[in-house]
Amino acid sequence: MAESVILEEEIDEDYEPTEEEVVEYAQWLGMDPIKDRHLFYIAREGLKAPLPEPWKPCRTHDGEIYYFNFESGESVWEHPCDEYYKKQFQEAKIAHANKAKAPLGAGSSKTAAKKEKEKKQSSASSSYSKSDTSNPAIPSSLGALKPVKGAPLKAVGLGSKQDDPLIRIENEKKLKTFKENCERTHATTMKEIEIEGKKKISQARSTHQDDMENLKKDLRTTKTDQEKNLRSEVEDDYKRRLDAAKQEHDAKIQRAREDVEYENERRLRKARDVIE
Repeated sequence: MAESVILEEEIDEDYEPTEEEVVEYAQWLGMDPIKDRHLFYIAREGLKAPLPEPWKPCRTHDGEIYYFNFESGESVWEHPCDEYYKKQFQEAKIAHANKAKAPLGAGSSKTAAKKEKEKKQSSASSSYSKSDTSNPAIPSSLGALKPVKGAPLKAVGLGSKQDDPLIRIENEKKLKTFKENCERTHATTMKEIEIEGKKKISQARSTHQDDMENLKKDLRTTKTDQEKNLRSEVEDDYKRRLDAAKQEHDAKIQRAREDVEYENERRLRKARDVIE
């Protein structure tokens, strides 16, 4: 089974996203590259925001990046900060639209807009500073995967199958599902064998009753010793057939049980080999 690589975010204090990166992330947040250009400072702050603890970036065997919370066991494709900056953009856009409707003086309009921008930048920067690792706005839903923010990531080690929490959880779920399927299959097989056995016993009893009725008819017509012997033979034959039917039924049940137990053991060994 493929293993995940746990990555570590290297923080570059001098990192500045390119204009192309800012535009791409702004569009991902829902901004219009022309109408919302005055709000690009939110996208810039989002690209520079560090990954909050206890989240760690991880890479799958095929190169996909996801984020894993080592306290809650939660994994997401989106950067944990993305939902926060989406909300920042929506609030800033609404505030800008409301201010545009309220008339201001020529001098005070530019000053108020500048102060509002500085306030939003300060709020976005402080909410995800290095010292703040308990942000409650971390999303829990999966979303479109996008590149990890900031400087490049480096691998800090390959986790073993036992150490990787995602693989361990996945293996436990698969083993549980496999056991449940084996139990259902065993129960179904035993029920089918039991129904078939009851059906054969019922058929044998019905045949015996028919034979006995025929024998009674014959006995009514004659009381000879030959007829008595015939009755005894019929009864003996019935007993032999009934015993044979029971033995055959018991043998089939025993063989079915052994086959099911052998198959379950073989599948369990195969599942353990796959997990190990």
